[in-house]
Amino acid sequence: MKFTFTVLHADKESFRETIMGGIVPLGNYNKVATFSKHECSSLDHCFIQTQNIHANWCNPPKRSTSVGDLIRDDDSGHYHMVDSCGFKDLGIL
Repeated sequence: MKFTFTVLHADKESFRETIMGGIVPLGNYNKVATFSKHECSSLDHCFIQTQNIHANWCNPPKRSTSVGDLIRDDDSGHYHMVDSCGFKDLGIL
């Protein structure tokens, strides 16, 4: 099943690290892209689409999606935060 995803990048102070190494979103996120179901088939694919590995992923250039940024599954309304290893499901916010 393919979904529609919206990518939201965090401002510098939009999240903080907890004592246990987790990340807590605090706010100040900016929508930077929306991918249709034909462009992205998973959270991983959406993350890969927004990396500046071989070339800029958009014009004008934006930074790569990284830890603390959010990807929203528009079909379910669930938010997923990019974590140091994979994604953390934040549920519906």
